[in-house]
Amino acid sequence: MRCPLSPDTQIEVPTSWEDFDRVEEILEQEDARYPLLQYDAVRQIAIVKAAPTPLHTIMLTELMINVCRNVNRQGLNENITDSLFYESEATETSFGDETTRRILNGPIRSKSLMLIVGVSQTYASLKDAISYAICELHCPLGITLCINERGRGSRPPVEYYQSREARNAAIQQAENDFRIQLQHCPYGPLVADGVTWFGRVSRVILDVFRKEHDDYPEGTRLEPTRSFTIVRDGQYVGGGVSPNLAEVTLGDCIPMHLLAGNEIQTIPVNFFQQDWFENSFRRGMLNTAIARVRDKRKVIKQD
Repeated sequence: MRCPLSPDTQIEVPTSWEDFDRVEEILEQEDARYPLLQYDAVRQIAIVKAAPTPLHTIMLTELMINVCRNVNRQGLNENITDSLFYESEATETSFGDETTRRILNGPIRSKSLMLIVGVSQTYASLKDAISYAICELHCPLGITLCINERGRGSRPPVEYYQSREARNAAIQQAENDFRIQLQHCPYGPLVADGVTWFGRVSRVILDVFRKEHDDYPEGTRLEPTRSFTIVRDGQYVGGGVSPNLAEVTLGDCIPMHLLAGNEIQTIPVNFFQQDWFENSFRRGMLNTAIARVRDKRKVIKQD
């Protein structure tokens, strides 16, 4: 019997490689994209990741789009910029006689840059993910966005409606309430019918990680070269953040041999702006809260 996972949930289960492989075969037969599975042979645990929330998807997508938009402004050949990013595929790496299969949950990468967003994921596990990308996949630069939501409380029960129209009206009313609340509390909480559907954003951290040499010991956890707190306790505090995070340049986003000269390599990629971040983040919060409401609003099946 399976228990449904809440979006952005990650659990770790001690298991053998044989049992993990058996479960993975079942999911492949069902052609299910989620949950995603990883196996860490060093610790002998299976890592199960649920589907991402809309907030996760929107922030990752907007981060990619804004980086690409600022790279495109430099007038480079479209053949270079069109293939700037692609979604990471599953990868395997060997540790002695065992195999560790790592399926990165939703990151987007190029040959030079990896973007990872974590929602309600521990800061340490996000560091582990980007460290793996840099140390094992040899990605020169990584950018992570760590988002923490607090205070949602207990999950509400399902409410049933006699018709689809009544259900849709209840969802629309909740959305209207959320939009009004976002004007006064841009980082939550979002409440409807006495239920907190999206908690208060306690912290958002934007980090830059850079590959500094070729050989890292197994299991290395890197520390960021730059770290910026964007949101703290429901308040935007990122007013002093540099648009290119004080170091991201065109040479970081595109392999050096594709660029014409040294001067263009050092052009800053100014992808971070407060209005872009706040607009994208609020849209992600709103869509996540609405998705949670929809999941708990059902129509009674008629005989």
